[in-house]
Amino acid sequence: MAAVALERVAKTFPDGTAAVRDLSLEVADGELVVLVGPSGCGKSTVLRLIAGLEAATGGTVRIGDRPVNDTGPGERDVAMVFQNYALYPHMTVRGNLEFPLRMRGLGRAERRRRAEEAARLLGITELLERRPKALSGGQRQRAAMGRALVREPAVFLMDEPLSNLDAKLRVRIRAEIAALQRRLGATTIYVTHDQAEAMTLGHRVAVLRDGVVQQMDAPDRLYAAPSNAFVAAFLGSPGMNLLRTRIHPEAGGWRAELGAQEVTLPVEVVPAALAGGGPQEVLLGVRPEGFVVPGGVEGGERLRLPVRMREFLGHEILLYLEPPVSTVDPESPDTAPPLVARLEKGAPQPGEVADLALDPGALHFFAPDGARLD
Repeated sequence: MAAVALERVAKTFPDGTAAVRDLSLEVADGELVVLVGPSGCGKSTVLRLIAGLEAATGGTVRIGDRPVNDTGPGERDVAMVFQNYALYPHMTVRGNLEFPLRMRGLGRAERRRRAEEAARLLGITELLERRPKALSGGQRQRAAMGRALVREPAVFLMDEPLSNLDAKLRVRIRAEIAALQRRLGATTIYVTHDQAEAMTLGHRVAVLRDGVVQQMDAPDRLYAAPSNAFVAAFLGSPGMNLLRTRIHPEAGGWRAELGAQEVTLPVEVVPAALAGGGPQEVLLGVRPEGFVVPGGVEGGERLRLPVRMREFLGHEILLYLEPPVSTVDPESPDTAPPLVARLEKGAPQPGEVADLALDPGALHFFAPDGARLD
């Protein structure tokens, strides 16, 4: 296996579209890094730049210790798994697994050994003599992964490999991918638009927007300390609520205006960057679980918020609430999304008023332009 590094890499297409801008990231040997972001953010282009399917217009791509900008795809020692499986329909699963090895000139016995070992690892041994049309979506995806696995490459590249599967099968296959990656210790770069996949699979996750890495860190740290409002709202299901509010200093703390309602903030939860100043405009961030039943958290103050919609999910209830002030969606600046609260039980119905409190320790503060305030 090998490490991968991108050093100030850029990709601009002939029509002037800048898909990747001054992007730098490092993937350690044996690490699984997930690239996540909305459609058109450049994540698949980054994968194609590493694979050699696109040529960078700036910067350096390294695999191991060597720059590979001028190296063809066949010489980069990478294997790619696509979302559409890309299996040869006229070949059996065995034929598909052995094909890249035949192209490299490996003998029949070695091809057979590698194909059967990959099939055993992926649980598809009994499917080796079937053709793709006789396989389910999950079986086809395993076969496509097996074809990459047999090559024993330095780096695995996966481009939204689960997007064509149903929700239940996606959960199962992503668990299998994580287990297989741990067992092999394979350097893997995985692209997805599904932030649940990103958070559950990645050793580290890089969040992209408009061809720029917004933040790269371990999933728990991304969730707990997003570097800006975009990352905060993008990660999480649902993402963080962002409210435009004005905070005022007062004796022993701060006060946040939420329309006709106000919330007192303990001085210790307000960023030091705001200390010593007067009233200031901020984006106040609170994740859905930051809304709690009054009395359920020390210092939580009550808010009364009309319920627009209620989603019962079995283990939890999501309430979509009328916001007391304007809200922000960094992906869609012209929209004003409802507030979302996650509760375990006792949630009111649409048309009723929810009596909730804010957990002061769960609040995040961002500047009006979206930068995190620490």
